[in-house]
Amino acid sequence: MLLTLSGWDPLNQRLHDWLATRLATDYMFRKSEEHAGGVVSRLIGTGRVAALLDGLDEIPEAVRPAALRALNEQANFRLVLLSRVDELVTAVAAEGPLSGSAGLELLPVSAQDAAEYLTRCQAQPLPEAWRSLVRHIRMNPSGAVAEALDTPLMLTLMRDTYRADQRFDPERFADRAAVEDHLLDRVLPAAYNDDRPGQPRSRYSLGQAERWLGAIAHQMNSERSRDLAWWQVPRWRPAWPRTAVSCLLVGFLAGVAGFFWAGLRAGLGAGAVVSLSVTMSLTYGRAGDSPQLLGRLQWRDFVVRENFLFGIAGGGALGVAIGVALLLIHDRFVMLFGGLVIGLLAGVVGGFVTGLSNRSADNRTPIGPVSCWRQDRQYTLTAGIAGGLAGSLIGGSCLGLLAELANERIFGVIDGFLSGIVLVTEGGLLLSLALSLVGSATWRTFLASLQLRMRNEAPIRLVRFLSDAHERHVLRTVGPVFQFRHARLQDRLEESFTTRSGPGADG
Repeated sequence: MLLTLSGWDPLNQRLHDWLATRLATDYMFRKSEEHAGGVVSRLIGTGRVAALLDGLDEIPEAVRPAALRALNEQANFRLVLLSRVDELVTAVAAEGPLSGSAGLELLPVSAQDAAEYLTRCQAQPLPEAWRSLVRHIRMNPSGAVAEALDTPLMLTLMRDTYRADQRFDPERFADRAAVEDHLLDRVLPAAYNDDRPGQPRSRYSLGQAERWLGAIAHQMNSERSRDLAWWQVPRWRPAWPRTAVSCLLVGFLAGVAGFFWAGLRAGLGAGAVVSLSVTMSLTYGRAGDSPQLLGRLQWRDFVVRENFLFGIAGGGALGVAIGVALLLIHDRFVMLFGGLVIGLLAGVVGGFVTGLSNRSADNRTPIGPVSCWRQDRQYTLTAGIAGGLAGSLIGGSCLGLLAELANERIFGVIDGFLSGIVLVTEGGLLLSLALSLVGSATWRTFLASLQLRMRNEAPIRLVRFLSDAHERHVLRTVGPVFQFRHARLQDRLEESFTTRSGPGADG
């Protein structure tokens, strides 16, 4: 079975469990009745599977030694492990080689082998343009073209980017680098070519791909990075427009809720206070620094400083909004204090509840970028519902009790314990979902993509575009981050982008 290792977490997942799951999803024979009842697991356990595992270099660097150790200890079947050389050497230096293994390294492709390969990959008899190229390689084994085609990557680019009837002129290239740059320049035209039979039409034009990937390569080179982590994209543009949009959105929702509950003055006061609180939280807080992942309940993470501060910030915003609304309606200062206490209680409880399943992702997390994006989005929804429900029940109970003790209607509608719980829970859920949204990494990246789109440097749905480029073999993935297929490709796209954009490319 040929499988890629991307997505395996050797620190928390047994090799046999992961392999059985992958075989169950990647190979449909598992669905037949004769292979039901754990047959695949028994095949793995008895060593009747030969696994070709590709992409050790696509596992985060910090996890690779653990992957080798797990393979050494748990693999009882025939195994071929495929990887780039440097990444494998580094992992072996930290952990040691696989027991009983033989290391094989691909040698540079000779000129004669390259010519033979290019001959075999075309229909016979060879078209004149292709025959001329093959003849040149054989007659000039030390020439620029033969030297450039000594790697599978460049040979593949020659095969995929030149049709049989297109002429390649070897005489116009002075050295190896010139040939490689020329072939790299043809990567995007080949990847985004809609004339390929059987291939779905691209959502993006060649011009868009060249512009956006060039801008992304330019930003990555300015940071001296080969890794593109989608949650770090907001660093590329100023934060204040995102903060303004977020505070206006949540402030509007709070204002609408206050208006329907208690009238115009309460709505304006609640909207203004919540907007200010969100602005302060996003400016000085740490919300959304990295993606949040759903996981098993972690009781040891229940009472931690970050959850307490998150609850204070969010609950304080909610409490001040409630208190201001009560003060505007009842003209009694004690109402402001009561609203603040209610909000703080609700926020702290909600913050602790959301912290139970809180796990941050980073470059070492062994999941793909798209899965990381989706999990952060799912966590936002789950945290908003769980935290908002728990906190609002507490706050609603307190508010209803306050109404009972004051023997008057609060907000004009709350005049008892149960009505306080119902109304505050409804509004608290909406506000909690909104606060979770604006504090998430996906929301910040979405707004940053809008900023980049205004400069025509990225699409609005950035992760979908990057995932599409990965499917077209322009990008590769290492854990949750994207990388260009080759470092030379990143540099070449950045060079083309700055040439087209002129002196103002830095923005």
